[in-house]
Amino acid sequence: QSQYNLGSLYINKKDYLKALEYLDQSLSAYQKLKGENHKMVAFAYNGIGVAQQKMKQYDKALENFNKSLAIREQLYGKESKMVTSVLNNIANIYVEYFKDSKKALEYYLRSLAINEKSWGVDVTTNYVNIAHIYYKTGDYDKAIEYLNKTIAAYEKIRGGNIPDVNKIEYFSAILDVYQYLIRIYVLAGQIDKAYEIRELSSAKYFLEKMGEKAGPSQPKAFDINAYSKTIPDESAIVSFANTDWDNIMILVTTKGYYGGVEVSKKDFVERVKSKIKINPNYADSDNTNKRGFKVVASVYDDKGKSPNINASEYNDDFNNIINYYRSLLQSPSTSSINSPDFAIIGKELYNLLVEPLKKLIGDKKELLICPDGLLNLIPFEAFISDKNRYLVEDYDISYSQSLSVLSQLAQRTYSPKKNTLLAFGGAIYHDDKVSYTPTSVTVNEFDLKSSILKGSNSDLISKFNIQWENLPGTQEEVKAIKKIAGKATLVTGKKVNEDYIKQMSQNGELKNYSAIHFATHGIVIPEFPELSSIVLSQVKDGKNLEDGYLTMQEILNLNLECDYINLSACETGLGKVIVGEGIIGLTQSFLLSGANGISVSLWKIADESTAQFMAGMYGKSLQEIISYKKSLTAMKRQFIKEGKYRSAFYWAPFVYYGK
Repeated sequence: QSQYNLGSLYINKKDYLKALEYLDQSLSAYQKLKGENHKMVAFAYNGIGVAQQKMKQYDKALENFNKSLAIREQLYGKESKMVTSVLNNIANIYVEYFKDSKKALEYYLRSLAINEKSWGVDVTTNYVNIAHIYYKTGDYDKAIEYLNKTIAAYEKIRGGNIPDVNKIEYFSAILDVYQYLIRIYVLAGQIDKAYEIRELSSAKYFLEKMGEKAGPSQPKAFDINAYSKTIPDESAIVSFANTDWDNIMILVTTKGYYGGVEVSKKDFVERVKSKIKINPNYADSDNTNKRGFKVVASVYDDKGKSPNINASEYNDDFNNIINYYRSLLQSPSTSSINSPDFAIIGKELYNLLVEPLKKLIGDKKELLICPDGLLNLIPFEAFISDKNRYLVEDYDISYSQSLSVLSQLAQRTYSPKKNTLLAFGGAIYHDDKVSYTPTSVTVNEFDLKSSILKGSNSDLISKFNIQWENLPGTQEEVKAIKKIAGKATLVTGKKVNEDYIKQMSQNGELKNYSAIHFATHGIVIPEFPELSSIVLSQVKDGKNLEDGYLTMQEILNLNLECDYINLSACETGLGKVIVGEGIIGLTQSFLLSGANGISVSLWKIADESTAQFMAGMYGKSLQEIISYKKSLTAMKRQFIKEGKYRSAFYWAPFVYYGK
């Protein structure tokens, strides 16, 4: 038994030679002690076969799998669940090495027939394997049938006894099946079905929470045919899926029409790598008058990750390019249209993600983008066309987690507000001049989890003696907004505190404003988004008992009924990126708490330029009587045109989510 256990351990450690050594010893010992027809002999044969398969010794592996199968059938019978794992192993050999789909299907179906009698998770593995065989042989209808069976089983499991806190992790682990089905539907030309699965697999937990918030009116199954008829004539909606695969799926819908394309990362990656050397270690070291910081956990969490059916050969390179592009965006000197690396990547992203859609988009001038994966972290507005123009110069751009989220937001109707705008700025972070702590701090997992359990950030922050820099530009920012908006209510200084905001929520005062503006510091903790916060005044006045960090959960408890939230702080649009779910962070919290739209930032923003940008944005909205979404776009174009703040660093971080 010890030799068998060691052999299994070395298989897990991918040391297959050592595994074979111990498994062979185990087999010999059991044969001498128990004879050939013993269950542990069957287990040893199977383990040896697994190790040989990993070493690509397929003929030997098949021989040992068949020996294991024969013993198990003799001991337990041909219809026993004890034989299903070996049947699957044999089928995998026929798929992987012999390329004999017919023979593989025979073994997979035998395994399925047994597993279906005592329904369990093993059935879903059978469904996926069988679907893969049909896909490989070009029988899309059969592949779709079995993948839909898999998804129905997954939905049943997820809706059962899985704790609420684990639902996101569970779905992340099984997302590849949804992605697989999206791809097959696109290849089969069934774009409406691809949309349904994309929506079923997008922002799933977020939608469930929206449904709970809405009460009895729960979200219905998404109908792309009905939804497309509601889209404004001037708009196109672009939804991305499978961004962690080699082939990205892009779905486009306009009024009464929908279509889809598949684009490959391969050419994109090779073109970029042939033109520039990716520098993943680039970082902007200038933290002067930047709002906020990011906490980076010194852990790597790979829990819940399942092997991808379509393992991506180019995904690491693609992610490195996206991360490098993000680093270029975070400095004025490297985010200019004249900066070589920035321009090259911006143009190649345009060629990959926009150019193939031109025929589907037509003459539409408004793009609503539903990103996926790392695409959540980059502004499409900064992509560069072949005419050397930023994408935002040709299109109004906004974002949503999914069309289903937009549909839910559309059902919210608020009564007219007696007050237009509430603006918080000029928070007091310290009374005396202190040195400013760098904007990236590495902490350990224990400290973060302890803070989550305590429901407070102050304990964590105090461990690192982090002193927040006062931001005088934020007070000037809200004063300029007041001057333009007229009826705006300003809250400044020590009053910009957590206790005051919660009191406004409790007495219903927050509900009286159609727009709320926060010009403050922000804190982002992607690994533990529960701690991401808006940082409010830190100076105690004897009455304020709160810690000064308005966290995600506290935001969820706010009583809001506003059309617009503006988080004029650093990196408020960031959070934990989960493929399928999107970004878990402050954006979701405010939308769930009652905001219909929100603008957030994707990197550390500069104090002076942000103050000018925000004042101008409100001016355009109120003076030209246009939506905040449109005025945000107008200010981006103005910054580009006027020149001083033309670099994407100044205008591109601000993105709008919602209706």
